[in-house]
Amino acid sequence: MIRSALAERPDMLRVLDMIDRQASEIARLSEDLVDATRIGQGGLRLDKLNVDVATILADSCEIAASGGCREAADFHSADAGRHAAH
Repeated sequence: MIRSALAERPDMLRVLDMIDRQASEIARLSEDLVDATRIGQGGLRLDKLNVDVATILADSCEIAASGGCREAADFHSADAGRHAAH
């Protein structure tokens, strides 16, 4: 509703987009803080295990390159021997 009212004001749309991004970031930070509090109080248990970081990063880059990115990016994972560009 607000966006349609501001359709002829690109400067205000940019401000609205910035507010939206900042609100999303605050929500994410709040969730992180709640998780940290749970960990500190013993309400959330973390299990440590060894993982192959190169494989995880390569898979993440492939997902991002296949359409998960809004802007052009170039992803490299030398350890996994893979290269994906988007």
